[in-house]
Amino acid sequence: MSQCYYKAGDLEARAGRPAPALENYQKGLAAAGSLYAANPNSADGVRLVSAGYNRIGDVQLRRGDAAEALATYRKGADTIRNSQAAATESGARSLSVANFRAGDALYYKGGPHGGPRHL
Repeated sequence: MSQCYYKAGDLEARAGRPAPALENYQKGLAAAGSLYAANPNSADGVRLVSAGYNRIGDVQLRRGDAAEALATYRKGADTIRNSQAAATESGARSLSVANFRAGDALYYKGGPHGGPRHL
């Protein structure tokens, strides 16, 4: 179910409609969160939760809210770190993606060494 919401959000985001994209991503994250809650060490559950946080953070970053995006990306990274799935190849990749995106948010936020404050 979460992937259906993520795909719908992707379509809205590509069409330039961030509000409905964000709404779909949040619904997808909620569905993924249910799967994750049932089995916190499931690589699939962790990956889906991480994907939701990444997509939500992407929308926030495109809206210009780098601080909120950074917090969202970090939630996704923390979810991965706090599971046994982090030790898998899929978990390591998901953690890498979350950290990369958090770096983007830091860059656009203007810290710690400066950088542009816009996209």
